[in-house]
Amino acid sequence: CMDLHYALEVHIDPSKKMISGKARISSQHDREVTLGTASLTNLTVHSGRVISKSEDTMLVKVTKNIETHLSFQVFPMDMTGNFMDTEHIVLTGHWYPLPSSLAEYQLTLKVPQEFVAVSEADTIHREQSDDMATYSFGFQHPVEAVHIAASSRFTVKRDYYEGIEIAAYFFKEDAALADTYIRHAMAYLRQYQELLTFYPYRRFAIVENILPTGISLPTFTLLGRDVVRLPFIVKTSLGHEILHQWFGSAVYIDSTKGNWAEGLTTYLADHAAAAGNGLDTAYRKQIMVNYDAYIRPETVIPLRAFKYRRSRSDGVIGYGKTAMFFHELQNRLGPDLFHKALSDFVHEHLFKKASWQDVQTSFEKVAGISLEETFAAWLTRTDIPAMDIQNARLLVN
Repeated sequence: CMDLHYALEVHIDPSKKMISGKARISSQHDREVTLGTASLTNLTVHSGRVISKSEDTMLVKVTKNIETHLSFQVFPMDMTGNFMDTEHIVLTGHWYPLPSSLAEYQLTLKVPQEFVAVSEADTIHREQSDDMATYSFGFQHPVEAVHIAASSRFTVKRDYYEGIEIAAYFFKEDAALADTYIRHAMAYLRQYQELLTFYPYRRFAIVENILPTGISLPTFTLLGRDVVRLPFIVKTSLGHEILHQWFGSAVYIDSTKGNWAEGLTTYLADHAAAAGNGLDTAYRKQIMVNYDAYIRPETVIPLRAFKYRRSRSDGVIGYGKTAMFFHELQNRLGPDLFHKALSDFVHEHLFKKASWQDVQTSFEKVAGISLEETFAAWLTRTDIPAMDIQNARLLVN
């Protein structure tokens, strides 16, 4: 079911490092909803029926067209991906009763008035009363979770590209970087819209993070402050994170069946950037060097088993080998059919979870041939190629 609606009202007190929240969950059908509840305190179900609960989850019965009401508190500092002090709020980990399925969110956030906040949103409305600011984030697409970045130190710069709002939220000391990031973001949006299909959202924000991140979430990317200051990031990582707006942030990863998005994004962004500088052969060679260096019988996994990067060897497979697989597909089908298949894949699975099987279906539909043997070989085999050099010659200039 894609009809889960989740209204979330949150009040954040940075001085106490505390979140207080109310949730209203509804559906057009009778259904059971599993909520992740780890680390939440004072979690109370005010209406609706709790079927079962464990230390980290709660199963609730949601009755057709009747709201289930919950309230909770959380001190999010103990959880990965979360950070809070008197000037910064970062919530990219677990911080509210999280449904295990996609949901359409209506997020309302109360923070001290000096804070500027960002979340998944096509529209952001801000009201101010007394010493508090209330944000309403308008977003009418199902997502896996909502995240928040807020700071009293943000300066915001905005521009527009073909009706898409491009915003940069940078700390005051880095505000001079905003124009460069916005200009490059526009160029990437133009490039990827021509390559794939329309940008799926009405706004895109580059948000500086107090934490050392490089992550893409629907409608924004969070880049660590040490990262944004590196002069080459606008020509490398920024393009990668913007491409994730399509692959991962609009077409979602069905991680139970493997992660196709990291390698595809690596191929279309990082490998393409290398190709633009005539270094695509060297880029692919480095993938093979890394594979030879890090993959051993005890570290190898089938490509289909990659979910996220936990180790260097995982990354070599999930990013590197997957990129090589898409290079093989482009060489076999040609650039036109390759990009047509990707456009079909985006159209078919926008705002839905997609698997490797869905990738295969789009490529077979566009190519008009079976690719079962090709996909099976790349996704399931774990044998390690033995590389050998023969007839080598040393040329000295």
